[in-house]
Amino acid sequence: MIWKFFSNAHPNRELFTYIKNTFHVKPNNLALYETALRHASAADEIQPGIKNSNERLEFLGDAILQWTITDRIYQAHPTMNEGELTDLRKSLVNAETLADIAREIQLGQWIQLGAGELSAGGRKKSSILADALEAFIGALYLDGGPDKARAFVIKIMGDRVMSQADRLDEFDARSHLIRVCVREYSR
Repeated sequence: MIWKFFSNAHPNRELFTYIKNTFHVKPNNLALYETALRHASAADEIQPGIKNSNERLEFLGDAILQWTITDRIYQAHPTMNEGELTDLRKSLVNAETLADIAREIQLGQWIQLGAGELSAGGRKKSSILADALEAFIGALYLDGGPDKARAFVIKIMGDRVMSQADRLDEFDARSHLIRVCVREYSR
């Protein structure tokens, strides 16, 4: 069993219980979630040359996350224009926000890391946490379908869809600068 080779990993039963109790989802294919929580550094140590990390699930989860958030903000903010909607989505779907959510749901404790990444504090790195969350969403989509994945994203985002809109000017100074320049200098 792969788990015994990692001092930082938990037995399958504990991961199953975590997913079931924390997210109220009964995993059908626990191997998907294990892969979602396997960083490339751990995958290389398990089977060198075999890509069995969370990267593909991260790709899928990112697309699901983007789609769900885009739909939510479009419905929740009918008076926003395209630029504002884009800025709001970027303020919600970024490494820092996703890492904060991963910390809130204590996802880091379940991430399998290679020895080097583990000793470098990988469980606290925003990029690793954000990637694992996106991969987890991808696993949930494959295991439970689009409705479960969408419900999960909506739940973990909580009231951020509304609260971030109130602070939109704080988030994307670059986009704001471009809009001002276009408005002022394109006359």
